[in-house]
Amino acid sequence: MYERARKAFLASLAFDEKYMRENGVHPINNWNYTHNLDYLVANCAEEGRYKEAEKYAKMLAAVATDNARIRSTGLGYILYGGHTAMTRLQMRFGMWDAAVAEIERTALKDKESLSARYQTGLLSYLKGMEAVETDKAEDADTHLRQLLTVADTMANTRGENASDWYSGHAGRVLAVHVFDLRGSIASIRGQHDDAAKILAEAADREQNLGYWEPPHYTRPVLESLAAANIRAGKYDEAIAAYERVLKNRPNSGFAYLGIARVQAKKGERAGAAESYKQFESSWANADKDLPQLKEAREWR
Repeated sequence: MYERARKAFLASLAFDEKYMRENGVHPINNWNYTHNLDYLVANCAEEGRYKEAEKYAKMLAAVATDNARIRSTGLGYILYGGHTAMTRLQMRFGMWDAAVAEIERTALKDKESLSARYQTGLLSYLKGMEAVETDKAEDADTHLRQLLTVADTMANTRGENASDWYSGHAGRVLAVHVFDLRGSIASIRGQHDDAAKILAEAADREQNLGYWEPPHYTRPVLESLAAANIRAGKYDEAIAAYERVLKNRPNSGFAYLGIARVQAKKGERAGAAESYKQFESSWANADKDLPQLKEAREWR
């Protein structure tokens, strides 16, 4: 119920802004404000409101930090969530090159902080997935090795102040990214059985990250598994992967679109047309100029 959720988040946003304005409260002392913005980004992304999600991601990135408040829990939401919100939005839409450029542009200066290490690991994952998209396995391997180094460091390091309270979860996210990228590399190398096995494990690891709101594993591993099955010509398995996405994220346009594309590859025109129709319905409030919607309209 993305549109209903959006209205609730907007009401919360308006309340928080009024509260902070009237009481002189900084967002660092009101973690609900940044948390709510992060939720708006994720929610708008799932219903195809890219431009609106971009607006809230920029609002998050613009929240001022204060080194004097380095131990503030609220700063953790900004460092880990706010500073990666735009990148994660672009990741959700598979815009790997844009996500790489964004995280390079906004990289934290203190490279030894855990939040900066998380960004470094995320950048390696993004570059690796970008290489996968262009069938550059050797480049992807290089980025995988870099990601492994950072993920291992995060797994063995504890935060020393409240702003790094999220570092443990961030390290576990990077560990799933490792499996996601490794399986995707196996897929483009034609190692289809290995790819399916690795990505299935990655999907399980993603589920075992536990509840988080919004999900900071932005693009479900199951979408990588579906892509690997498509490369292997296993179209039914690809559809099954997208159907599993729908169990975790009901009414997600990304999953409906994936199913429609697979059905089109199979030559199932009637089924593809129906799935594109479901996709358009789930993205009824989406930006009208998105290429995904143009693609769907061609099947009417």
